[in-house]
Amino acid sequence: MTQIEKTLTTMLLDYGLRANSHIDSKMRLWEKQYDIVYDMLNVSGFGWNDIKKCVGVDSNDVWEVYVHMLTANIFNKNEDKSDIADELATMRVDLDKELGALTLILDKPSNISAFMSLKGECRLAFVEKLL
Repeated sequence: MTQIEKTLTTMLLDYGLRANSHIDSKMRLWEKQYDIVYDMLNVSGFGWNDIKKCVGVDSNDVWEVYVHMLTANIFNKNEDKSDIADELATMRVDLDKELGALTLILDKPSNISAFMSLKGECRLAFVEKLL
C-alpha cells in the first residue's frame, strides 16, 4: 500500500491522499455487509439468487419473522448481560481470554444465543473456538 501512496504523492504533488484510510474504510463497510448477508443466508427461507446476484427470501412471512428477530435483538442489546460475564468468570480462563470471549460473544446476537443455549464443557469448547 505504501507504493500506492508514493505513486499518488508523485502524481498529485503531495496532495495528502493516503490509500490506507480509504481501503480500511471500504474493508470495514464490506465486513458489516458480509456479516448481514452471512447471517441471512444461515436463516431458513433465505437463499442466494445467482441470476440477480442478491439474497432472496421465500415468502413475506419469512421476511417478517426475520425483521421481528432483528428488532428484538436491537432492543435486547440494552438488557443486562452480566450473566454471561459471570459464567465466563466461572470457567477459569485467564483474564485476557475472558475479556476477549466476552467481547466476541456480545458482538453478535447469534453468539449470545449459542453461548446461552450451551451447558458445561460445550460452553467452554464454544469459547475456545471463538478465541
